[in-house]
Amino acid sequence: MGYTVKDLLESNKFPEMQLINDDSGIDREIKGVRIIEVADMEKFLGGG
Repeated sequence: MGYTVKDLLESNKFPEMQLINDDSGIDREIKGVRIIEVADMEKFLGGG
């Protein structure tokens, strides 16, 4: 298996990164990334 979500979280390369879902997919392999930067992302995630 390749690089997983768990590997990324445990690497501490992005110390402020948080998992915002349950950990049911934590062993899934990362096959690509999408970076989104929005000043008020909470309103899109239902937190604001």
